[in-house]
Amino acid sequence: MSDTQQPASAGEMIVYQGKLHWAIFVRPVMFTCLALTLFNYNEPLYGAAAMIVAGLFWAATLMAVAGSLFVITERRILIRSGTVYRVDLDLPLEQVDAVTVRQDTMGRLLGYGTLVVDGRDGSRATCATVAHADRFGQQLRTLRGAA
Repeated sequence: MSDTQQPASAGEMIVYQGKLHWAIFVRPVMFTCLALTLFNYNEPLYGAAAMIVAGLFWAATLMAVAGSLFVITERRILIRSGTVYRVDLDLPLEQVDAVTVRQDTMGRLLGYGTLVVDGRDGSRATCATVAHADRFGQQLRTLRGAA
């Protein structure tokens, strides 16, 4: 079984599990709508090109969702995100140095943000468009304070 399906080791309890926000699907949906509009206005060449681009966006987005993991257990934090540029962090809670959540106005309205976790060993994981990143960060800060 892959790490994204079974993140916790034996005897380890998952405290919080995050995921990517639905907003990552906006780009593929927009290109699909553009392609359908172009087909509707008798522009089959442009419609086909837009459909190919939409397909690429759909593939990349679905791969990102399938390959992402944001888990806090009682002992460690696991972050796996990205397809081309991979972020992979497996850090004990005692080694977490700082947790930062960045949210722009749209992120605050829709409930997503960029999660930045810094380790004492110099490692850093930056993951964009995490659903409820503020809750993830708060839970991590709470557990880190208790550890």
